[in-house]
Amino acid sequence: MPEIDIKKPLQDFISVVMSTYNDEAFIGEAIQSILSQSHHDFELIIIDDGSSDKTLDIIKKYTEIDSRIRSISRENQGLSKSLNEGYRIARGNWIARMDADDISDPYRLEKQLSWIKSSDADICGTWIELFGAQQRTKRYYTEDRLIKTELLFGSPIGHATVLMRTSLAQSLQYDPSYESAEDYDYFERAAKAGWKFTNIPEILYRYRFHQKQTSSAKFDEQQVVSQKVRLRYWNSIATFYELTPDEIQAVISLRDQAPSRMTNITSINKAFDKILRKSYNDEREIILVNMIPIYMRVGGIGIKVYFSLNTLFRKYQKTLPLTSSLQLLFLGIFHIHVNSHIYKYLQNLYLKFF
Repeated sequence: MPEIDIKKPLQDFISVVMSTYNDEAFIGEAIQSILSQSHHDFELIIIDDGSSDKTLDIIKKYTEIDSRIRSISRENQGLSKSLNEGYRIARGNWIARMDADDISDPYRLEKQLSWIKSSDADICGTWIELFGAQQRTKRYYTEDRLIKTELLFGSPIGHATVLMRTSLAQSLQYDPSYESAEDYDYFERAAKAGWKFTNIPEILYRYRFHQKQTSSAKFDEQQVVSQKVRLRYWNSIATFYELTPDEIQAVISLRDQAPSRMTNITSINKAFDKILRKSYNDEREIILVNMIPIYMRVGGIGIKVYFSLNTLFRKYQKTLPLTSSLQLLFLGIFHIHVNSHIYKYLQNLYLKFF
């Protein structure tokens, strides 16, 4: 592979940043998926974050094969600091993310670069195919305002799939205190900074789902940190939607405590009604879909929860799905709360957490 003269950066030169920690089983395939890209003008920056297995040996073998790879090895500091380091030394006009246990489609960089330039966006993600312990497809909205609507409820773009303008990515540091939800925190701050978001409606990234990512301790920590970001974003839109602190707290607090008969369902209704009233029709679709798991979480209070949600759906000319209606009625009639074994069983079948 001929070397690229990085002293004269190309307009379409991409810096792919990969952080790795003990990924000897997968990193070779991840690196190869980048080296096999149809878009050749890139550098691959690999930060070995203190691996104790053979990860570094594998990286060294690839650096001998392809001069586009730049590697750094040091003590473990965590993903946020590794990404900050990788972004800081990036020499391309664009920065792309890549995880060391995943696989990029051969045309990923080429298609993302074309899409982000044609849409005049600042950050671009792709749809994701999960494989391994879980197998499904994660689809994301393509339009900026819809992506930012989804941001009310969670991360609206696949972190490892992003392609970003280097000038912006280098201006926005990851915060290590948000390590378990660093992507949500980063995107929330990027949205408030005025970045334009987009996603390609095509699977260009394969996310490997394995035990390393599924510990309950990590999940619980992620939910706590995500709550901080979610509260911050809701507070930032409070003035526009005329939301009161009590209404925001009623929605957000559902993640902090098990709902009971004392839960202020009236304030939750008012909060969403205010947001829906000022939203476009396609934005309402996103909001209403994300409201379902929230109301499921308080469903054990009684059947008034079902009537509250159904009333909001009907007010905005939408129909609450039959399955969701039956679930809410079942939870309300039998007062099944989120801390019960029955609810956890139902959750494993078809409910999502907020």
